[in-house]
Amino acid sequence: MPSADPNRHHLRLQWEDGLALCLHVDAWAALLRLARAHGWTPAGTEPPRDWTGDAWSGIYEPAAEQHVTDDDARALGAALARALERAARGELDGTDLGEAARSITSSEDALGRVALFQERCKKAGFFVLGPLDLHL
Repeated sequence: MPSADPNRHHLRLQWEDGLALCLHVDAWAALLRLARAHGWTPAGTEPPRDWTGDAWSGIYEPAAEQHVTDDDARALGAALARALERAARGELDGTDLGEAARSITSSEDALGRVALFQERCKKAGFFVLGPLDLHL
């Protein structure tokens, strides 16, 4: 019996300049929750470039090659910056920023990864894509 694809629960956030952040779908959901809790109002995503279906719902998950616009990404990044500021003051516990950070990586620099993501968001929009097929 073939083993389950270990990548099926991952997605990647891809910027036009080629930079990509690969993360577990739970990490993406945690980042979105954290941003909402810190003032981000989702504007809704743009449909995939090849979308031919009915009206696009603007979803952020699951990964469907949708596009987070520049303005929406900046607002998302600003909300995560506020969360990082609260974390620096010791105001967030494991159910807030810690959950998102641990979901992204188990490394000691988990908060650094959240900071990197929020900095990228403040610069430009990105695509929410499925994982790369590592079994080619």
